[in-house]
Amino acid sequence: MAKVFHDANDEKQVLDLDVIWRRQSVPEPLVRALMIAAAEAHNAITHPPRGVRNMSEWAKQQACWNGLKSRKLAYDEDFDSCLAPIDEAKTTAREARSNKVLTEGINAQAEVVTLGGEFWNGVLGWGRERKRLTPNELQVLQVCSSIPRRLPTDFQSKLALAVLERMKAQGFVGQ
Repeated sequence: MAKVFHDANDEKQVLDLDVIWRRQSVPEPLVRALMIAAAEAHNAITHPPRGVRNMSEWAKQQACWNGLKSRKLAYDEDFDSCLAPIDEAKTTAREARSNKVLTEGINAQAEVVTLGGEFWNGVLGWGRERKRLTPNELQVLQVCSSIPRRLPTDFQSKLALAVLERMKAQGFVGQ
């Protein structure tokens, strides 16, 4: 796998892992490339240089990888269909990170709203009574305690859940 990844990636293109993820299967051209690389890796490992007797130790050495890495393999012509321009791959990765942040925020809001204003009022009272809340945390918990009249933002919801975890670690037991 390392050999195929090494051969596929350069300054212009990379292995299109997003396609594999979306399809939830490995494209046939990539399977064939992996088989070609596996055969070559087997050859590199089982035919070490003179003087090397232990193949399993040879396989772990950087020199073994360097030898395999430098070999030119003849992948099938359709192997290029498994590649994507590097700019496209970077954009996809950036979008995935953005979507993850958005999803985490939505999930945090849903959890905070599900717990309800009364619950958050209890967290607020407990934290205020023990002087364990910063002014910002007080403000966020006040917003959460006013659910459903007011709804916290995703950022406020993440903060509220972090405060809740900290309060639980300090002895808070919710309803």
